[in-house]
Amino acid sequence: MKRTTRISLLFLLLSLFSLSLRATEPDARYLSLEVRYTLQNDGSWTQDVSRSIKLLSSASFNDLFGESFLLYNPNFQKLTILKSQTTMADGTKVETPKNGYIDQLPFEAHGFADFSQLREMVISHTGLEIGAVIDLSYRIETSAGFLPYFTVQESLAYSMPVESLTVLFDTPREIALKLNTSLGEVSRTERGDRILYSLKLKDLPPTPYEGSVSGGRPLIVASTAPDTKTALVPFLTIGDIGPSLKREAERLLTENSSPQDCLLALQSWIDSRLQTAPLSPALCGLPRQDAERIWSSGYGTPWEKRALFLKMAETMKLPHKLFFCEEFAGFEKAPTFLAAEKLLLRSSGDDPLYIDPLSSSSPLFPSGKGGLRLIDPYTGSAETLPPERPQDNALVVSGTGSWSPTVSDLSLKVSLSGEWLDYRTARKDAKEAVRKALANIIPGFQCETLNLTRLTPRSLEGTVTAKASLAKENTPRNYLWEIPSPNQGLSLIAPPTRALPLSLTPTLLNFSVTLNLPKGSLPLMTLQERSGKKWRYSLKQEGERLLWEVSWAQEDSLVTPQGYKLFRELWLPLYSLKRAALIRLAE
Repeated sequence: MKRTTRISLLFLLLSLFSLSLRATEPDARYLSLEVRYTLQNDGSWTQDVSRSIKLLSSASFNDLFGESFLLYNPNFQKLTILKSQTTMADGTKVETPKNGYIDQLPFEAHGFADFSQLREMVISHTGLEIGAVIDLSYRIETSAGFLPYFTVQESLAYSMPVESLTVLFDTPREIALKLNTSLGEVSRTERGDRILYSLKLKDLPPTPYEGSVSGGRPLIVASTAPDTKTALVPFLTIGDIGPSLKREAERLLTENSSPQDCLLALQSWIDSRLQTAPLSPALCGLPRQDAERIWSSGYGTPWEKRALFLKMAETMKLPHKLFFCEEFAGFEKAPTFLAAEKLLLRSSGDDPLYIDPLSSSSPLFPSGKGGLRLIDPYTGSAETLPPERPQDNALVVSGTGSWSPTVSDLSLKVSLSGEWLDYRTARKDAKEAVRKALANIIPGFQCETLNLTRLTPRSLEGTVTAKASLAKENTPRNYLWEIPSPNQGLSLIAPPTRALPLSLTPTLLNFSVTLNLPKGSLPLMTLQERSGKKWRYSLKQEGERLLWEVSWAQEDSLVTPQGYKLFRELWLPLYSLKRAALIRLAE
């Protein structure tokens, strides 16, 4: 009996071990993947792709590789399927039938009539089962004139393991090809009047990360653009604006007093009037040259919206300087529009703003650490993005207040800067901007009067009289005063419903208020001063006065793998949870 039990236990352990091993196995594996680009002297090129994928789970063909999606532009490109075949586990070969090919409009182009020529070939593979191998080969021939130069950006990161990866560039000797890769080394072989560049990699582990270039995704970038101007300027150029846009330009100039305000109003106007068509020039070509057509259609690609912004700023004679923010090192090695994920306009003046033409919801000063290189697309000259400081994104509040069972009267000095300041709201209604900022700190905060002493796109200062409603607890004689604090010793009275004013940049928070409590009231709990490396918290009772002070600063961006722990442990408790001191009113 004991022996039977031991054998059963052994089989159970082996089964669990087997399941654990299978759980770590990938859903599929690339047996081979080859991408070959062949360039011609007339500016045309051909892309040949051949891949072989082995299916290792049901998810591999139900969710991941059961279909292939190939995008192309029939106006300039020709797609040819060279091979689409499945070799089943027993060796049976199954060709994709004719009804397994569907040529359709890409989802990204839906609703955008000017891009209705774009196509997506959907290949539904057959004979799929665990252990089967899908072989797909296709060719895309691109005509001369589609783009001003040849360029590609191939990812070297795949969600499944890759046994063999090859990327080839076959070019005429007369064409100077620039290459930049963050993984492996490119070899160069001369063959008569042609040159073959090749990158060969073996046994690549899975890289599920699908983020942007700035995240360090391994790439190989190729370009025949000789310089930065050739690489970027054609994609920032559109035709002259017409009467309708000129009227809009005049209106924006009339309604805004400073060049900075005009640029911000222009940014907001373009963002609100034009829907973004998420299409790259790599698929749809150069921007439409008719600026009036872009405006009247109600949509534009990211590059068209940038080009229209620049054309309008030029027409309105707004001083500015344009930069490409280099988030992937080595742009000069292979300059290409594909790497220009962010363009920034810098306004003129002593306190310049960096403005993203694509989004009016983005900060006036770029998020993240400073030190990134800014490249002038017209000259190629570079400078460094200024570093951010906590003072650039600060909320500083001090003052006094009186306490009653239902309302608190406050007299405060307020200073907002950076992400704490909603400048567009402040231009229209400064009291509302102050209310929005302080409502994150004081429950039910309502600004009654505001004496505004300073308002710029970066900062607001003023004195405020206000009221703040106290949250009433279930028991009839207890009231709550919410305290933003990373202190884990305070009791959690209310559920975690506070909105999160998410700041991804170095931020400074100073808050100091003296409250006059009703006679005879006292805190239920003992609250003492506490402090950490980045914050200080104090709530003290002095007779009938309650002094509440919070000071917090973070010097580095929190959106990094290293910063996430700090983000979770410090920033979220500070704003996402309602932490409160419970005050009992006198009988």
